Amino acid sequence: MREEISRIPIEELYNLKKLEETEREVLSSVYQSFELDGVFCSTVDFKNLLMWAHYADKHEGAVIEFTPDKEKHSAFLASRKVIYSNERPVLYARLKK
Repeated sequence: MREEISRIPIEELYNLKKLEETEREVLSSVYQSFELDGVFCSTVDFKNLLMWAHYADKHEGAVIEFTPDKEKHSAFLASRKVIYSNERPVLYARLKK
């Protein structure tokens, strides 16, 4: 079956024009969302060089110091330490039945 499929021209297997059109639409949507979205990074150490070099766009960012208000249940209280790893995290765990 593999040999048979490999002999069929790719143009007959896939609508390349439609795939290219879909790709353009997806990229356009991604670019538009980048114009509207931003990134917020925080650290308990304002001298953290990685924070400035990578997340603050080569030292062009700003530092804002604040203390979350525990009485008002600030969303910042949900922040957790980032643990970097050489392995990708599992995004979808297989459910056990």
